[in-house]
Amino acid sequence: MKRPSRILMLMVAATAATSLAALANDDSGGAGSGHHGYRMQKCLSLVELSPDQQSAIDAILASGKPTMQADFQALKADHQKLKSDMDNGADKSVIGQDTITLNNDKAKMKADGKAIQDQVMAKLRPDQQSKLSGCLESSGRHSSRQSPSGSTTS
Repeated sequence: MKRPSRILMLMVAATAATSLAALANDDSGGAGSGHHGYRMQKCLSLVELSPDQQSAIDAILASGKPTMQADFQALKADHQKLKSDMDNGADKSVIGQDTITLNNDKAKMKADGKAIQDQVMAKLRPDQQSKLSGCLESSGRHSSRQSPSGSTTS
């Protein structure tokens, strides 16, 4: 019975390492919304917003910033706990739960970011939506986790 236990431990460690690497890539953004917030601002500058649109979008981004900062801090704490538990030789169930928590918090951050992006998109005309979507997709999504068709608007 030692064999399955070692295999499981290796799988958990591999998952944790992948999560840590992904978080490290997202980590350099700093105060919360990170790279995506910068990309959003950069791409919005190319969309030629009206003053009313600019004002509404600024309000959306400002109101979403505390949520994104809280999400970022949760991810940072998750990352530190996972690293500490791994360094201290914690039981595989603890490391597994740390990984689950990290993944859940990453999903929450992604959903919160998507909600903000959807609010911004709702303020744009269809041609502006297309231009913003194209810019966001070309300016460096970390991977092709989204469908090839890109984001859709309602």
